[in-house]
This record gives sequence, C-alpha cells and structure tokens, in this order.
Amino acid sequence: MLKNKKYNIVLMFIIVIITIVILLSIILKIKYMNNKNGATDYSDILETNNSIINDDDITQNMESDTMGRVMLSGIVSDDEILITEDNIDRTEEIINGFNFEKGIYVSEISRNKFLEILYVVTDENYTISKAGYLNKKESDKQNDITQRINKLIDSNRLIVIDINETYKSTIDRSVVDITLEEIDYIQVFDYNNNTKIVLINPLMLERSIEDLTQKEIYEEVVIQILENIN
Repeated sequence: MLKNKKYNIVLMFIIVIITIVILLSIILKIKYMNNKNGATDYSDILETNNSIINDDDITQNMESDTMGRVMLSGIVSDDEILITEDNIDRTEEIINGFNFEKGIYVSEISRNKFLEILYVVTDENYTISKAGYLNKKESDKQNDITQRINKLIDSNRLIVIDINETYKSTIDRSVVDITLEEIDYIQVFDYNNNTKIVLINPLMLERSIEDLTQKEIYEEVVIQILENIN
C-alpha cells in the first residue's frame, strides 16, 4: 500500500515536469514565429535623440555594419527583392550595385513629399536628378537653411533620405520591420563613416499638432536633419 502511494507520487511529479517542459517549448516556438513572420514594433526602444536604450545587445546590434546594410538595402531595393535572414548576405551586393554617389539621395517614394517640405521651408523650388540626388540651389537670396543644405550637397558624404512608416533592420540576428515612435520627427543612423540614413516619420508630417502650423512642422523636420548631420 505504502509502496503504491510512493509510486503514484513519483509518477505525478514526472508528469508535472513533462507538462512544464512542453508548455515552455510551445511558448518559445510562438515567440520565435512571431518575431520571424510579423512586423515588429520596436518603437519603445527608440528615443528621440536617435539612441537605443535598455538593452546592451540591441545597442551593439544597431551600431553594427549589418544593421546599416539591411536598412539601406531595404530602402533602395525594388519590391521583387524581399530581404530576409536567408538572403541577408545579398544586402552588400544590392548596395554596391546601386552605385551611390556623394550628396543627398532621396528614395523614389519620398521625392515629391521631400521637395514639398523644402519648398515650404525655404521658398525655393529644389529639383531632384533622375538618379535621385537633390540638386544644389543657386540663388542670390539664400537663407541660412538653403546654405546649409547646399553645403551638405557639396560635402564628401552621402545622406540618404527616406519617408516611410516601416524600415528593415536586424534584431537578434533576425530581419524585422521597425516603426518610428509616434513623437519622433526623424531618426538618423550611420551606415559607415561617410553615409547617414535619415528616416522621416510620415505620421508626424500629417499630424495635427496644437499651436504648430504645417510650415512649422516641416521646419522642425529640416532643422532636425541639419542638426543631426552637421
């Protein structure tokens, strides 16, 4: 009788352990699939000063060359090329094949809106070349912002402008879609020593902000770009 009771206790203990292991495996699998297949919002780890907080591993990852390559290739690649963990090595090939030049490059989907922003802020009709680069504006009545923009165009650096709600990035070696925090006008990231990636938040451009006119919102965007790059 006593022997059977001990046997039942041991059996129940084993069953409990097995159940816990199975549940943990299911939870880990669900988290992995969500991270792999879903568009993940990492805005809670992005600050308005363009830094990453609360996780040293994420900080190191965001500063890595791989992160910059994935983000930049996601901006310039066509819709037929889906960047995933399986073809992440192709990101360098995509960038090199694009033949970037020095100056301010504006992604194709962002050009009309960016020209609108510049016109409202500077009262100048900027143009963009067929290759996607902002042309320098020659004028006798240049204001301070126009002069600073022209200086960036003439610099030895590449500035990539993109207006989009989501961006390709890498988190824990996985390719994910990230979104900017709603209160951010822009985020600026380094690809290398001579390349800056400027992500403009489209939600802030169209957002109705108390006591701010549309021109003031656009001015804030341009000023933040200039301050974060200069």
